[in-house]
Amino acid sequence: MQWPSGVSNESYLGTNAVTLMPNLTCDPRKGLSSGQYFNPACFAPPAPGANGAEMWPFIHGPTVINSDMSLFKTFQLSESKKIQFRLQAYNFLNHPNGAFTVANNGDLQLNFGTTAGTLSPTNTNTQTTGTPAHTVGNRLIELAIKFYF
Repeated sequence: MQWPSGVSNESYLGTNAVTLMPNLTCDPRKGLSSGQYFNPACFAPPAPGANGAEMWPFIHGPTVINSDMSLFKTFQLSESKKIQFRLQAYNFLNHPNGAFTVANNGDLQLNFGTTAGTLSPTNTNTQTTGTPAHTVGNRLIELAIKFYF
């Protein structure tokens, strides 16, 4: 959460022992478009001397689908020696997973500051849309040979 200069826990609440939280103006889980996980328009700065809600409704994030597979076959060469061929595939379906804050891109960061350094009544970060800006996860395949002696 980013606040403009001059707005801090101490200036708003009189103490730095409490984290300054935004107000919830609506349920951030309602009225979402396809692929959106929360509504950033539901957050607003609290009134001076007050703090926003500490308990928010549960907001789930993107699901993670990761399918791993291992295949191996062992061949007996002699009574004490054997060789094993292995194939391991991580995320073998190559399913992309949506992710927030990839490389600190700010797509999960609320900002209530204006360019003039004053407090805005709404979120001013255009990257925070409630939709993950990136996907992560790629297929990784490993081949290995083990020799037992």
